[in-house]
Amino acid sequence: MNEIKVILQTIAEYDLFSEVIWDAECRFYILCNDLFYWASSDAEPLDDLPLLKQSMTDMGDEFGGHLLYCCRHRKMRPQPAFYKENKFINKELFDACGPERQQHECG
Repeated sequence: MNEIKVILQTIAEYDLFSEVIWDAECRFYILCNDLFYWASSDAEPLDDLPLLKQSMTDMGDEFGGHLLYCCRHRKMRPQPAFYKENKFINKELFDACGPERQQHECG
């Protein structure tokens, strides 16, 4: 089975249609706008399907498995404001992705 078909099957399996974009070369990315930095358009390459599947499994029915993938892939915690906006998220899983980050104020 070719790689693009496997990626599309994984996107369908986890219903990530609105979370994934691709470019003209059929490289896939998971959107992670404002996850790491305020007011940022950002996306993480979708090039590690086992990591995505593990992240989705680790989050279970909870929202955010695709975001956990981005943090694990980048080896970086989300910005502190992410935790405030997502109070019910499994903080321990996200904290394990990288070192603690400082909150930066705008202006």
